[in-house]
Amino acid sequence: MSMPPLWSLAARTGLLAFATLATCAAAPPQEEYDRQELRETIEARLAANGVPGAYVAVVQNGRTSFEVSYGTETIDGGKAFDKNSSARLASATKVLSGLTFLSMVEEGELNLEATLGELDPSVPDRFKPLPVWRILNHTSGLPMIVTEAEFQDLDVEGMLAFEPEDILRLIGDRSLDFEPGEGWHYQQSGYGLLAGALQKATGKTFLELMEEHVLTPAGMSSTVFNEPDTIARAYSGENGALRPHPGIFVRPLLPAGGMDTTGADLIALVQALGRGMIVKKDTISRELLQPQRLQRLGRDAEGEGYGLATIISRNGDVWTMGHSGGGGLANIRYSPGEDTAIIVLTNRSGGTNSGWEIAELLSTELFGEPHVAVDE
Repeated sequence: MSMPPLWSLAARTGLLAFATLATCAAAPPQEEYDRQELRETIEARLAANGVPGAYVAVVQNGRTSFEVSYGTETIDGGKAFDKNSSARLASATKVLSGLTFLSMVEEGELNLEATLGELDPSVPDRFKPLPVWRILNHTSGLPMIVTEAEFQDLDVEGMLAFEPEDILRLIGDRSLDFEPGEGWHYQQSGYGLLAGALQKATGKTFLELMEEHVLTPAGMSSTVFNEPDTIARAYSGENGALRPHPGIFVRPLLPAGGMDTTGADLIALVQALGRGMIVKKDTISRELLQPQRLQRLGRDAEGEGYGLATIISRNGDVWTMGHSGGGGLANIRYSPGEDTAIIVLTNRSGGTNSGWEIAELLSTELFGEPHVAVDE
């Protein structure tokens, strides 16, 4: 299991990006753009990055206004990669996790100011005061599990056997990496501890919570946790020599990654969001855009940063929220204010950054130039 690239330059570097949320009166997305030129540019970037297959879509007001189906599902050719092809979300799973948390907040099932100790009194005392929102924006200081030697040595059998209590077994005796709010580490430990705490509080696994709050209301029947026999195909390699890329995810860390989906399911998600079937827009803006919950990184402008399992950034007059995953595997952007989404799914991992490049191209085309902090 590999860590996603460190988000040292924030949304401007494209290591993490996702969606689009208008919080003020903004010009509507541009529906008139040169689709053929965009298609050719996108296909050229995919080819240059050695991507075997990809699906790209723009969804406006519930309608797919632009899409590109590129290449094939496997490196050996065969079935075309299209909106029904299974693809890994990797860290972009946090799109679904973030919406799950927001839906729980809206329904009174979760308070983001609640502490880990309030949800699970059995956690070590030094972890108890950490509020949920600090866990979600990676400012809690919780130690990183993926750097533990025992975790790094897990084979597939060990990953499948990993239990929620194993998280505390590996990091429970460690001190915080930094005092809460005094640093930032992109890590999975906190998400796993939070999932375990919510299971104790609700009696439901996080996958069950995600199904209840997001997947079932949106009708996302093809979106599943990846298993060895069903995991979506992905490839990595150098100099054109691609090989299957491992991707089994440790289930107790699910909120941080591990889901597979299709373009069709993500379109259904966008349509459900547009109808307010998952979470209301005012809940999104109220909970995600609180300044103290945004950790500015790198070249983030004011009002941008890593938030509640999502990235907040801006293009033109439009706020963006979201996430990418897998070094180019996935990138999804959605504007509740304009009901416009950008979906990018590929089967090429390994740091090509294809997902962000294409999503940023379309974001700029639709919403305007990205904001960049001015050096003081």
